Amino acid sequence: MEMRRVCVSLVFVVCVLVMQFEALAEPVVPGYKVETFATDLLYPDWICFDPTGVMYVGSNNWSTPEPVYRISPEGQVAWFGPALVDTDGGVYDVDGRISGVPGSILVAGSCFSPSYLTAIHPDGTGEQIWGPESVPWKNGGFSKFDSTGRWLMTELTIDGSTSRVHQITGKAPPTELFHVAVTSDGPPMIAVDAQDNILLTYHQTRGWLTIGRWSPDGTPDGTLLDGLAVSTYFNPIAFGPGGVWGNDLHLIANGSLYRLDSSANLTALGTGFDDVYVDMGFSPMDGALYLTDNVGGRILRVSPIIPAPGALLLGGIGAGLIGGLRRRRKL
Repeated sequence: MEMRRVCVSLVFVVCVLVMQFEALAEPVVPGYKVETFATDLLYPDWICFDPTGVMYVGSNNWSTPEPVYRISPEGQVAWFGPALVDTDGGVYDVDGRISGVPGSILVAGSCFSPSYLTAIHPDGTGEQIWGPESVPWKNGGFSKFDSTGRWLMTELTIDGSTSRVHQITGKAPPTELFHVAVTSDGPPMIAVDAQDNILLTYHQTRGWLTIGRWSPDGTPDGTLLDGLAVSTYFNPIAFGPGGVWGNDLHLIANGSLYRLDSSANLTALGTGFDDVYVDMGFSPMDGALYLTDNVGGRILRVSPIIPAPGALLLGGIGAGLIGGLRRRRKL
């Protein structure tokens, strides 16, 4: 009987240790260093950078007003700006075209309170640019600027069947640019390419990921990816900054980090990216990839390990076309 108790206890201890190891396990990206960059964040959501590498991160707290986070290039975390409800779609307004003050952060909301677009100026003061009487969205999503300085933001579906993309040019009020049929699975993520084409990840069929492309004027321009079965809710995307990363689109889906080229070829770069990473972006300073871990309350950093001269090998694991993938088609 005593031996049985000891065995049961040992099994329990081993199970606990395994669970703790799994909880602490980091994703694996061969040739890259994966590490926790910042911690103690409350539901980190969107991510953006200023030109010096300072990071701004939203808190996906729908019920309690919160400021956004300001994170230094060394990983020091501080609150920034006024407390706002559901600060969605954060983006850095480098020349102040929308906010009127260069270096402001634009945030859009909200889900359960009147919608708004607010600028958080460099001194931390907040100014509402557009209020509920002017904004057409009910629940902001994710934002990007194109090369002309036009602000673009996705909207999380409210009716379960449609998501819209909104735009602001200069001081003009926000308007809808286009909309797309979606299921309720996951928020549409946005990226803008070098020609100002707009790319969205969305679920047109439940559990089936599509990356659509629209011309700058909102005209559909086919799909880059249509046919990847996914079980993940969040599917963040970002264009590589060049160098080791290349300039192709990067995507997280089904626990893997992929590179997606213009011919719709997927190359798996890493694994272990659970369905907790909401947004990602490349720092303009160090070129590393940063991801918001919504559940773990942290920022993850993925940076290339620079080998000795002549030994650099760009690539990943599982290169090749993913099975079941349908090549691009017209929307």
